[in-house]
Amino acid sequence: MFTVTDETTPAVRDDARALEIAALTRAAYTGSDPLPGLPPPDGSFETADDVLRDLASGQRLWAARDSAGHAVAALRTVTRATSWEVRRVSVLPAWQGRGVTRALIDHVQRAAREERIPSLCLDAVVERCLPDLYRRLGFRPVRVFRAGDKPMTEWHMERRHDDPSPPAAAPAGLHLRWYVAHGRLLASVDHRAGETSAPAAPPSGLPVGARLAGVDVLPGAGPGDLGRLSRHLGPGTTAAEGLYALGRARAEVPFHLLPRSYEPRLICLARHAPGREPLLHGPTPTEKGEHP
Repeated sequence: MFTVTDETTPAVRDDARALEIAALTRAAYTGSDPLPGLPPPDGSFETADDVLRDLASGQRLWAARDSAGHAVAALRTVTRATSWEVRRVSVLPAWQGRGVTRALIDHVQRAAREERIPSLCLDAVVERCLPDLYRRLGFRPVRVFRAGDKPMTEWHMERRHDDPSPPAAAPAGLHLRWYVAHGRLLASVDHRAGETSAPAAPPSGLPVGARLAGVDVLPGAGPGDLGRLSRHLGPGTTAAEGLYALGRARAEVPFHLLPRSYEPRLICLARHAPGREPLLHGPTPTEKGEHP
């Protein structure tokens, strides 16, 4: 059992609590990426001074505590004009998968509603497979953008009390789609206009039972730019028109793990965590769960 409370006391310097929350944050973020080769999350370096500085700046701290009073999860919120921005969502590894994150988010949203704040928002790093997690918690994608401090991509997401935001459109350009079949990665590249619904079926040569591992787009690029993307796929054989069989697992393809390190203009639209890739049914499947 656990209880969730607002633990914001900006006028009090509480070093013991700051140390506890910092340790919780580090434990939650260290080694949390489902795929290797990414820059370490900022939360894995959290210090007590970081926590105190956030509270002094006006951020609010929300924590879930077990029956012994130990913090098992926490997050902070920043007050914006029409929303509370959620950051540093942290759950102890032993408590993950037990509904603590949802309870924490639900509690914060009820508090926001009582204070007439219409929505919660957050920025979810795509390469860390986070948009899928927050979508399951009721957040909807609003806009996608390239992170300024790392070669990664983020979705700005909202969870509203009223009508949800309209579906976000994928930008027009060259679309690079990643598939996994029999433990090996495949890719296809084609040109598509911006879209909000499921696109056309993937290449006909895709094996039955393949799963969608991710989607990238090079905005504004046309068919003539195909070589810009395909050259980064490395050794591989074209199994069918537009389909590249890389012959390696996801963790062994750096371009799949961190595509903006190779093409800074790329936008990583989706990455699905290993074991959670949407299944593509049949010999001419349709893509499911493409947009986070």
